[in-house]
Amino acid sequence: MSRSKRPRSGSDSHAALDFVTTQQTTPSDQNDPAKRTFYSQSSSNNTIVGPAYRLYPATLQHGHPDGHHFKPTTIAGHAQVQMGDSYHNYTAGGQVTGPLSVAGNMIVNNSTGYEQYLRQRMSQSDSDIALKQALYYEGMERRKAQLDDVDPATFDWIWTQTSFATWLESGDGLYWICGKPASGKSTLMNHLLRAESARVKSYLAVNGKDPLLLHFFFDFRAGSGIANTIIGLLRSFLLQLIQNSSAIEHYVLDRCSYRLDGEWPKIDTELLDLVCESLQHEPRTICGFIDGLDEYIGNLIKLADIIILLQRRSGMKLCLASRPYPELKHKLGLTSFEMQSHNNATIRAYADTAFTSLEAYLNQKDLQDVAAQIEDDANGVILWARFAVDEVVCAVLRGEGLREIWQLLDEFPLEMAQVYERILGLHC
Repeated sequence: MSRSKRPRSGSDSHAALDFVTTQQTTPSDQNDPAKRTFYSQSSSNNTIVGPAYRLYPATLQHGHPDGHHFKPTTIAGHAQVQMGDSYHNYTAGGQVTGPLSVAGNMIVNNSTGYEQYLRQRMSQSDSDIALKQALYYEGMERRKAQLDDVDPATFDWIWTQTSFATWLESGDGLYWICGKPASGKSTLMNHLLRAESARVKSYLAVNGKDPLLLHFFFDFRAGSGIANTIIGLLRSFLLQLIQNSSAIEHYVLDRCSYRLDGEWPKIDTELLDLVCESLQHEPRTICGFIDGLDEYIGNLIKLADIIILLQRRSGMKLCLASRPYPELKHKLGLTSFEMQSHNNATIRAYADTAFTSLEAYLNQKDLQDVAAQIEDDANGVILWARFAVDEVVCAVLRGEGLREIWQLLDEFPLEMAQVYERILGLHC
């Protein structure tokens, strides 16, 4: 549905047209009478005499949903008219018998029936904007926007060493990715939605229909704000659905015209009903990605119950990512895979690459031994490994030798909370 402008205050909402009387042609149409002569017009009574191929507005004034308002014009006979996004057939009196095809940005006629159609279109367009504004909230995409892209090869293992591709192609229900803090869960989810979205969709595609991917990232930084709530999750999903599906947009507009003042339900189940029911109007495969369940500040069992209910009622696939908290394990069952089990190669590649700049200070064999130790101590936590590698690089550049490097690694804390405290007090 095209977005439309409101009529200016005091303007007439009965939109009609004045028409140019010059021929509208392209060089390739010069020898085609049907295209060269679009219509004939009586200048005395402003009547279009059919048949006509296309009608073009002349003086643009103000008012109708595409931003213009025109003088009264009527149709005699039959005409094919380009209106908004479509071609329509018109007969005398303004009878609409189309639409026929897609193109353009023009409208015609001031008959009673057409005025009703036009007012309805204006109302729908205004409601479309109001609906999206009512669903949107500040910070909806903030967490996702904070995540950096990674080298495309970083997460190649997910396609060959896990069941993820099989689940996308032929599985159903939930797919739960677990991992320790800072093991790269959010980065992986962001990678799948950005760099690998085409690949994800290729596994999901059924009968040539392009699947729809939804996303939501819980964020503890938002505290108890809407961007870190179940309501925020459901509103985000619903907004993405109406932005990508005209069928769902029309359904939600019909159901929720009374919500367009910005007052949306504060009860999870009411929004859950709306999301699940709206999905019945979209035939494409839909897969949702929900990251950071453990960052939700609230009852994790209730959150898991809502997610399970959302999946079962809607039938869509849901890929989840979180730490393996006991409450989530209790409700979600077995994890699909654990991030730290697949991160060793990524960690070793990062260390080896960083240490190539140190070969003028330490021999290659010693650097390889240090890299292997960091890979082992990291236990699959990518961020821990990055901090450890960075400290080793800084120490070597300060002139410290191999003995000091091994002492540094012996004293380097294994828990991320202690690592954060350490780096706040260090300067390279």
